[in-house]
Amino acid sequence: MMLPGLIPLAFYERKPTAAQVVLGLASTVVLSAFLGYISPGGPIGRLGLVVLAIVGAVFLYVAIQWYLLYVYYPTHATTSATAPPA
Repeated sequence: MMLPGLIPLAFYERKPTAAQVVLGLASTVVLSAFLGYISPGGPIGRLGLVVLAIVGAVFLYVAIQWYLLYVYYPTHATTSATAPPA
């Protein structure tokens, strides 16, 4: 469900741009709304499933992105080894 938004984050060496974050979140919301819409209604109805799917997807997207940006990238950052001036 969140794969379109997380693919750029997973394979990008630096922090993503604002455009990448917005496009990833938008694609995640659209895909989760579609998946919530085609699910069987159940006791909360079709609209309830769509809202629940969107809220869950946004929460998971933000949590995973927080982890990648503030935990994973700082520890796996590539530092350039430059020689000090002589």
